[in-house]
Amino acid sequence: MNSARILFFTIGLSLCSALSCKNPSEEKTNTSPASTNPEIKLEALSTAETGVNFVNQINDEGMINIFTWHFLYNGGGVAAGDINNDGLPDLYFSGNMTPDKLYLNKGNFKFEDITAKAGIGKQIWSSGVTLADVNGDGLIDIYVCKNSPTGVPDNNRNKLYINQGKNKFTEEAAKYGIDDIGFSTQATFFDADQDGDLDMFLVNQPFDEFARLVNKPEVVANYTQTNRFFFFENGKYVDKTAVLGMLSSRYGLNVSLGDFDQNGWTDMYICSDYHHADYLYLNTNGTFADAVQTHTGHISFYSMGSDVGDVNMDGLPDIFTLDMAFEDHVRSKTNMGSMSQARFWEIVADHQHYQYMQNGLQVNMGQGYFSEMAQIAGISKSDWSFSTLFADLDLDGDQDILITNGVLRDVRNNDFNDFVKEKYQNRVGPQNYLEVLSKLPSTPIKDIIFTNDGNMHFSKLAAENGFNTADFSNGMAYADLDRDGKLDIIVNHVNAPATIYKNISHTDGHFITVKLKGPGTNVDGLGCTVIVYTGDKKQASTMQTTRGYFSAVEPLIHFGLGQVTKVDSVKVYWDHKSMSVLTNVPLDRELKVNYEKDKKVPFHSDPINGVMMADANVVQHEDVDDPFDDYSKEVLLPYKLSQNGPHISVGDINGDGNEDFFIGGAAGHPGQMYLAKTDGTFALTKQPAIDADAKSEDQESALFDLDGDRDLDLIVISGSYEFEEGNSLLRDRIYLNDGLGHFKKPTREALPNYLINGQCVEVFDADGDKDNDLFIGGRLIGGKYPMPASSKLLINQSGRYTDKTSALAPFLNKFGMVTDVVQDDIDKDGDIDLLVVGEWMMPTLLINGGAAGFTAQPIEAAGTGLWWTVEKGDFDKDGDTDFLLGNLGWNNKFGGSKGTKLEVYGNDFDQNGKFDVVLANTKQDKLLPVRGRECTSQELPFVLNKFPNYQSYANASFTDIFSADMLKNSTHSKLSTMTSLYLINDGNGKFTAKDLPLMCQTGPVKAFYADDFNKDGNLDFMYAGNHFPTEVETARYDGLYPGICYGDGKGDFICKSIFIENQLRIDDIRDIQKIKLATGEEVYLLSNNNGPLRAYKSATH
Repeated sequence: MNSARILFFTIGLSLCSALSCKNPSEEKTNTSPASTNPEIKLEALSTAETGVNFVNQINDEGMINIFTWHFLYNGGGVAAGDINNDGLPDLYFSGNMTPDKLYLNKGNFKFEDITAKAGIGKQIWSSGVTLADVNGDGLIDIYVCKNSPTGVPDNNRNKLYINQGKNKFTEEAAKYGIDDIGFSTQATFFDADQDGDLDMFLVNQPFDEFARLVNKPEVVANYTQTNRFFFFENGKYVDKTAVLGMLSSRYGLNVSLGDFDQNGWTDMYICSDYHHADYLYLNTNGTFADAVQTHTGHISFYSMGSDVGDVNMDGLPDIFTLDMAFEDHVRSKTNMGSMSQARFWEIVADHQHYQYMQNGLQVNMGQGYFSEMAQIAGISKSDWSFSTLFADLDLDGDQDILITNGVLRDVRNNDFNDFVKEKYQNRVGPQNYLEVLSKLPSTPIKDIIFTNDGNMHFSKLAAENGFNTADFSNGMAYADLDRDGKLDIIVNHVNAPATIYKNISHTDGHFITVKLKGPGTNVDGLGCTVIVYTGDKKQASTMQTTRGYFSAVEPLIHFGLGQVTKVDSVKVYWDHKSMSVLTNVPLDRELKVNYEKDKKVPFHSDPINGVMMADANVVQHEDVDDPFDDYSKEVLLPYKLSQNGPHISVGDINGDGNEDFFIGGAAGHPGQMYLAKTDGTFALTKQPAIDADAKSEDQESALFDLDGDRDLDLIVISGSYEFEEGNSLLRDRIYLNDGLGHFKKPTREALPNYLINGQCVEVFDADGDKDNDLFIGGRLIGGKYPMPASSKLLINQSGRYTDKTSALAPFLNKFGMVTDVVQDDIDKDGDIDLLVVGEWMMPTLLINGGAAGFTAQPIEAAGTGLWWTVEKGDFDKDGDTDFLLGNLGWNNKFGGSKGTKLEVYGNDFDQNGKFDVVLANTKQDKLLPVRGRECTSQELPFVLNKFPNYQSYANASFTDIFSADMLKNSTHSKLSTMTSLYLINDGNGKFTAKDLPLMCQTGPVKAFYADDFNKDGNLDFMYAGNHFPTEVETARYDGLYPGICYGDGKGDFICKSIFIENQLRIDDIRDIQKIKLATGEEVYLLSNNNGPLRAYKSATH
C-alpha cells in the first residue's frame, strides 16, 4: 500500500511537470424575432420542498483517498426520464461512496424516493448513468456505469436496470451481455448500423495507474481497459470494438452524438482526459474513422464533459468541450501549470493532436469540419469544469450554455505541489497522507450560465439569476419537470444535497418539443437528427439521452423559438435513406413524429453554404520552413516570428505572353521560379543566382522593370527573426532578367548598403519621374521584439537606388513593425501615396508631398492593432478607394470581440545583456501579467526571489512585478483593437471603420485578394490566414478557413468558406495571388507556410 501511494504522487507530479516551461459556413444576419426582453431566472428549491435528499458524500481521509485513487473527486451523474409514462420526468442520481437513488416525480416539484421498492441495488462507485428503451417495450431502462477502486471485479460491473412497469426494475446487464467491468465512465445508445435496434458505445478508462499496485496483479489483469462498442444482435449485445478497429486505452469521460458530416449516419465525439486526444468518430455505413486531426485545428487538453448543440442556428451540430481553464486570474496563476515546449511537441509527434488547456467550442463549418471559437464566444475559461449543456432557458431562440464547476480539493495547486516536493520528496504514505491532505486547498466554485447573445458571443449570467451557490458540482441534466415549456435544471454535487433549479425566467418566447417514434426497437429515435426551420434560422439537434458529464436527459428535444409566429417546417432525418418533413407545426406543444405513420421522403441534406472550388492541379510546390526556436531568444514571445512566408509574385517572366510566378523560400531553401506551360501547368526553372542566396529567408518580392529593358526583374526582401541586427543574410536582393526568364545579380549593386529585417516591398513612383522607386517595410530587430526595424524609401536613379529615407520620410527610421503596404493616390493630388500597416501599429497614410517629402497620417478610426495585411478596392462603388485591413481577429485569449487592452513592453529588465519581452492585459481595471510565474522566471529569474510562491505572484499586479524605473525606457505599445476591418473612404480624407463579418474574425487574416468572383459587377474579396506557430500556452491560430466575401456594391458582405471537393482545409496561409493560365483559365494561388502551395479554380470549370 505504501509503495502504491508513493508511486501515485511521483507519477502525479511527473504529469504536472509536462506542464512546465522548462523544457458558420455562411454568415447571415439573424432576422428571426427573439423574445421581448427575455430574462433567465432560476430558483434553487430546497430539499424540504422537493423531497430530493441525495448527497454524494465523499470521505477522502480513509484508505481510499486522492493519493490512491486519482478519480476520487470525479463525482456522480444525474438522469432525467419518465420511467412510468405519466408525462413527468423522474430522476436518478449516481453516487460514489453513496448508493444511487431513484426519485419518482409526483408533480409540482415533489419527488418520492422509490429506490428500494424499484429494485435499484445498493452498490456504490457509480459514475455515468444513461437512459434508453433497450428492449423496445415502450418503457425507459437505466444503464449505470461503475468505476470502483476496490479491486473487486464485481464492484466494477456495470448495471442495466430493465423497466418492468409499475416502477419496478430488474438488473439484467449480464443477460444482455453488457455487464462490463472496464472502469466505465459513460455509455450512449443509438442505432449505429441503422438496422432498427439500439447499439451501445461504452466509454472506459484504463485502471488508475496510480492505484494499480494497491490490487493484486492477477486481479488487475482481468480488467478490460478499452472503450467498447456493442452491437445488438439476436437479443444480446456483441462486442465489435476490435473488429471496427476502435480499441482504446485513453481516459475517456464522455461521448456525444451528432451527424457532424451530414451524411445521414450518427457520429460520435469522445472526450479524453490527460494528454490523449479526443476522438471524432465519423460514421460511414456503420464503420467509424477518427477524424479529429483532419477536421479540427486543435482541441481541449483535459477534456471533461461535452455537449452537442447548434450554437449559431445554422442547422449544423456544434461541439462544446470543457477543460480545467480558470477564469479567475488568481486561480489561474496558482493552479495552472505551465506547458513545456518539449512535452507539447512530444504529444503532437505522438499523433495526439494540438491540445490546449481551454474549453473548446468546435463550430461546424459544414461536412464535419470545425473551427474552434471558444475565445470568440467568450466561453474558453470557466474553472475546473465538469458538465456542460446547451439549453435555451429563456426561449429566445438561441441556445445558452450551462457549466458545472468545482473539484473537492485543488490537487493542481502549484504551491501545494512544491510543498510536497520540498518537504516529502513527493513521498506520500500512510504515515503522512492526512497531513499532506490538510495542506490541499478546497475552493467551492459557482456554476455558470452563459447566455447566448447571438453572433457567436455569450455573456456570463449574474449569479443571483442562476447558480448562486459556490459548491462542488459534477453531473447535470435538464428536464421540463412541471411541463410549463421551460427547462428546469438538476445538479449533482459532492458533499452537498443535489439541487433542483426551477426555471422562472421571464419570457414570452415560444417553443416546441419533439418526441420521436423511431424504426424497429429504436422506439425513441435515438441518434436521429431533427432540424426546425423558422425564417432564416434553422436549429439542429440530435435525439440523444447521454449529455454533459455522467448524465442523461429524457428522449425529447426542446427547441426555443423566440417570438416567431409559425414554424416553417420540421425535418426528421431517420437514417441515411429517409426523412420526414412536417409543416404547419403548432407552437408551444409537443410534436410527435412517427417513423411508420408519417410520410417519408428520400434522404437529402441541405446544400453546403460555401464556395465550391476545385484543385487546379497545375503546380506541385511544398514550402519547407526548417525548425527554429524563436523562444530561445525571448522566452515570452506571444508567437514565432520566423515563419512569415512564403509570398508570391506573378508576371510574364520569359516574355511569352503567359503569366509565370515566383514564390519565396525559407532560410536554407531558395525561392522558386515557375514558368507557364501551354497546357496550363507550370514548370520549375533552374535559377543559379537565386539558389546561391538560399541561406537568406525570403519575405515579400516584386516583379518589375528595374533597368528599363522591358522585361520583369525581381526584388526579394530578406528578413527573419533568426537573424540578428547587422547579419549579412538580411541584405535585400535584386535579380536582373535577361528577357528569357534567366536571372542574375547585377554587376553593380543596385541597392544601397543597409541591413534590416524586412517584411514587405512596394514598387511605386515616389518622385513622379516615371520610374520605379521602392518602399521597404522593416519588421523588427531579431531577438528584440517588439523593437521595430527601420523602414526605407529608396529612389531609383538610373537603375540604382539611393536611400532617401532621412531626406523624404525621416520618421521611417523609427516607424513600427511594418507588415504590409499598398499604394494609391489617396488625396487625389496626382501623386502616389501609401497606406502602411504593422504589428502594434495604427494604420498610417504616407501622404506624398513631392519634393517636400512624405508626411505620416495615422488613421485613428482603425486603431492600434496587430495588422498583418492590407488590400484596396472601391467596395461601395462611390468612386474612391476603400481598404481591407487584416488583424489578429477575435479568436484569441487577449480580448477578441470585446476589445483589447493588451500591452507589450520590451527592455533588458534584469540587466543581463539580453532583451526581454513581457505582455500585460487589463482585467477589472488592474494591469496584470499574461504569463505565469514559472515561465516568466525563465526569462526573468528575479521573479522567483521577489515572489517566493505562486500565490504571491498571482496577487501581484504588473507594476508590482516591474517597477516604474524598469518600465520607463521600455519599448511599449498598447493595442486598442484586434478586429479585421473594412475601412470606408468618405472621400474627403476621412475614413470610417467597419468590422468585417464574423468569418473574417476567426483567426489572423494574412491575405486578401479583391476581385469580382461572381461577376455581378460588385467587388468581392477572398481572405485567408492563420498563424500556427504560437507559443505552446496559446492556442494556435487555426480557425480561419479561406473564404470569399461577396460584396453588394454598398459596402456589405456575405461570407462563405471555400470547399474543395466538399472538404475544408486547415492551412496556414500567407499570400493570395491570381494567375491566368496559358489556357486562359484563372487560378488563385494561396501560399501555405510549411505546407503545399494551393491552386484553386472555380468548380464550374
